[in-house]
Amino acid sequence: MGERFRVINILLKHRYSILKHVLIFSIIASIISLVFFDNWYKSSAQIIIPESSPLSMTSVLSEIPFSNMIAPSMGTTSLDKIAGIIESRRVKDHMIEKFNLDSVYDFTGDYYYEDLLNEFSSHLSIDLKYDQNIIILSMYDKDPALAAKMTNYFVNFIDSTINNIYSTKARENRIFMYKRVQETERELDSLNIKLQNFQENHNLLSVPEQAKVIIETIGGLNAQLQMKEVTKDVFGRILGKQHSEYKRMKIETDELKRQIDQLVREEESESVNIPVKKFPKLSRIYLDIYKDITIKEKLLEFLYPQYEQAKIEEKKNLANILILDYAHPAEKKSYPRRSLYIIFIAFLVFVSSSSWYLIKYRLSNIKFREDENVKESIEMIKSDFFRMKKLLSFKKR
Repeated sequence: MGERFRVINILLKHRYSILKHVLIFSIIASIISLVFFDNWYKSSAQIIIPESSPLSMTSVLSEIPFSNMIAPSMGTTSLDKIAGIIESRRVKDHMIEKFNLDSVYDFTGDYYYEDLLNEFSSHLSIDLKYDQNIIILSMYDKDPALAAKMTNYFVNFIDSTINNIYSTKARENRIFMYKRVQETERELDSLNIKLQNFQENHNLLSVPEQAKVIIETIGGLNAQLQMKEVTKDVFGRILGKQHSEYKRMKIETDELKRQIDQLVREEESESVNIPVKKFPKLSRIYLDIYKDITIKEKLLEFLYPQYEQAKIEEKKNLANILILDYAHPAEKKSYPRRSLYIIFIAFLVFVSSSSWYLIKYRLSNIKFREDENVKESIEMIKSDFFRMKKLLSFKKR
């Protein structure tokens, strides 16, 4: 407690000097802030994304079936997309060129363009309010009217940029879908011609159906042949092989054998029938062509609606963003906050000045103690000297 009162006593003792230092440096800080620090004004505009905007929809991949398996969500929102466009190099370059910001920001002579971009970015503020789906875009400038003008132009340019991006994407999507439809139609036409040639060369309309009919026919002929063979043998045993009825039955069985042989033989003929042994190979060729045709037809069933949708999307003129509040010239400066600077400087001077007097007191106290110790040492040396002198004089006697 004694040490604390001693510190307070020292500060009170030098209070006028401390206050004088604080006052002088505060005045100097005020003059410096007025002369060397310009006033900067902030202008803000609020924008919102409407529900019908392409930005409020999912990406193009989301329109593709199973897109959630191909490209899962990246966690980005519509506000993040707009913020990315605002902070893009393309937009910044346009703003710098439009308003000649190199001269506004006093970039003359040889300078690095990256420094100019950083300077522009330092005067740009983006506040994303996810709960309200609102973006607050702000620009800072020494001229409040210019700050408001730049902010309003900025939001309008962002709207046109988004419209250009999505119209370009829609046009490219429509062109892609058109080319894909044309390509699929050509492939389907080629497959149809291939199937037609196959059918004409082999006298086939549909291999599975015709195979079924021919097999059933062969089965029926074989059944008749077996019955005729039994009847012929019976007639031969009863009536003899020279009987006319036996000869008639033999002719019928020979004809049935010929017909069956014609159906199952490997040689080609001008008949509409196809050899049974060739059905596996012909069926495989036919089914491969038919499968490709079916795939192309299903693909066209998917592509036609997509192509029509792409044409509609290209002609749409939806609002990308809605401007809730346009920027207005600010009446009060945004920064620098000179009062805070002055208070901070005054506090630093107060601490420094108080510390100086406390240190000075400590040093003087240490010096005083050292002087006292030196005096005591000198006195002790003198005392010892006189004692030696007396002792020597006593020995002489």
